Amino acid sequence: WTISPPAKNSPVLKKTARRKTRSKQKINREFTPNDTLDLHGKTRDQAISRVHRLIRQALSENYQSILIITGKGVNSKERGGVLGKVVWEWLQSYQEDQPIRFQWAPSFLGGKGAILVFF
Repeated sequence: WTISPPAKNSPVLKKTARRKTRSKQKINREFTPNDTLDLHGKTRDQAISRVHRLIRQALSENYQSILIITGKGVNSKERGGVLGKVVWEWLQSYQEDQPIRFQWAPSFLGGKGAILVFF
């Protein structure tokens, strides 16, 4: 929607389309992902490269899910964890033939220090 007519030299407010979000998948304590990738100690580029490689493998081998451990950044001083943010943003922009869903892991699988990806 747009508020109009705008007054002279006043900004026009527009509602932007929001990306559809899917509800978070419920995970019970017996859940085991098909594969796990631990990114501790990796650079941003190394992390993205390894995530991309694992997703391609997961798709080709018909995995149901993978767990990506990014860490929480407890040793990263003021700036906090970097890899979780970088991987999350990369997953948001991931475009391939098959859609993927992802969410922060439940606390028993790493909480905000891990991302679960579903295929």
